[in-house]
Amino acid sequence: MRSIFELGYRYVFPTVMRMLVEELERLGMREAEIARRLGIPRSTVSRYLSGERGGRLDLGDVPEVASLVKRLAASVREGIAGPEEIYLGVTEAALQALAAKVLCRQHALLDPRLDPERCSVCPTLFASHGGSA
Repeated sequence: MRSIFELGYRYVFPTVMRMLVEELERLGMREAEIARRLGIPRSTVSRYLSGERGGRLDLGDVPEVASLVKRLAASVREGIAGPEEIYLGVTEAALQALAAKVLCRQHALLDPRLDPERCSVCPTLFASHGGSA
């Protein structure tokens, strides 16, 4: 059985980072500045913006995630959020996404024993992040 943490790191975390990079670009920041502020290579920023990285999930229907990403982007742009706040914000958004069961279908493809309709692992584990355990 694949760990939900492994799947979250592989699919959710990069999707949240892509959303953050896209929001920073929407706020008028250039790739080089985004890379500097987030502490990632410029090539990674480019890959996020092209959808080459972090493009496997669509978290657009999880309003809590979008809201967290927008607030974090504003803090990054204003120079308020440093490395720890950025990591914490991205992780919090990823946990919100997991609580909303965004990985159930993907997880079931990897482990056919799982029934996405009946599984309550993520909402139970991440209940304090928006789940309904």
